[in-house]
Amino acid sequence: MRGEQEGLLSPRELQIIRRVADGHSNKALARLLFVSENTVETHLRRINGKLGTGNRMQAVARARELGLF
Repeated sequence: MRGEQEGLLSPRELQIIRRVADGHSNKALARLLFVSENTVETHLRRINGKLGTGNRMQAVARARELGLF
């Protein structure tokens, strides 16, 4: 399944969703990635849109189902 999902999320989106799965807050993600919290929120909105989810925990669960990490 991993091959089918190749390219679904950008490398940065994958980085973010993996860190969300590890329990990082938006503020912590912003500090770790040297971006603003707004940028993190924008990435999370795009991730939710691509995965058809409504929040960060659903996105993590869906990404796991798809074998994205």
